[in-house]
Amino acid sequence: MAAPFAYMFGGLLFQSGFPLSDLCPLQHIGNGIEPDIFLEYSDQPPVERTGDLIYRWQGRYKLVLEAHGRDWLLRGDAGIMMLISGCGTRALCHCPDSSTSPLFLSIMVRRILPRLCALHNRLVLHAASLVGDTGAIVVFGGSGSGKSTLTTALARSLDWSILADDMPIFRDLSSENAGTIPHACKSLPGVSLWRPSKEAVGPDDRYCEIIPGYQDKYWCVPPRKGGAEQAPVRAIFCIGLPSTDRAIEWKQLSGADPMVIAASQMVLFNPASKQEREQGMAQVKSLIETVPTYAISYPRDFAALPMVAQTIRNICDTLPHADL
Repeated sequence: MAAPFAYMFGGLLFQSGFPLSDLCPLQHIGNGIEPDIFLEYSDQPPVERTGDLIYRWQGRYKLVLEAHGRDWLLRGDAGIMMLISGCGTRALCHCPDSSTSPLFLSIMVRRILPRLCALHNRLVLHAASLVGDTGAIVVFGGSGSGKSTLTTALARSLDWSILADDMPIFRDLSSENAGTIPHACKSLPGVSLWRPSKEAVGPDDRYCEIIPGYQDKYWCVPPRKGGAEQAPVRAIFCIGLPSTDRAIEWKQLSGADPMVIAASQMVLFNPASKQEREQGMAQVKSLIETVPTYAISYPRDFAALPMVAQTIRNICDTLPHADL
């Protein structure tokens, strides 16, 4: 029997036996269309023993990857588990609290689903992505650089739609698609904002809620709905150090710089796998060779953001039109 909930995430069709918060379920799926990934929920842990440790991520959610025979197990904070088939098409999920636990759903949607997309040969990057009427852009920025704040300002000032705030997902980057413009796919169309940014550029409180595990960080979904599920990538922007003279400065990057920046932001399902890392590097190379990369610096002043957004729009307007 078909699962009651279906979602498009990263250009892949997920069917789930339980609802996933922050994602909009599909209202209709055509006959004969099979899901790429099927999610089930179990009240009992999917395994009784610890498997072979493969990788341990640093970070708030304490994710660990284990091997269990041909299958994978992702463990997270508070006893959260997901047993994943070796090919990544089925996953059995468990949370000691319940399938409606805010922490469980947050870890699922923000950390585990993007990595499942990586297991399906999608390129996943630590970045943000938005789509306008002529294509998508990607925004790189280190922790504290204002990437989410800029993403919100772009959506607000230019009426662009957010495809992803933290882990955009890309397709058409395999060797079989050489010469094809890469597409950014919608995953989680909202932004994570600390209170000062939320109050300065975010939507009103109706569209914001505290992120589980944080005291002063909000998940905000701007009220614009709809927009393309995926779009060709037109440009990549890298946020530089704040400008000191209150000017907005930008330049196109060349040489090894774009590759170094993008490769450092890869999100892999299994970071310990040499084969997966090499495949990711090839995908990043394809993206960088196809799409121009720009560095942009600007004053870290909320009042400057509309002009920064217009500058980015002006740069995009000089690029060849991409058919959506």
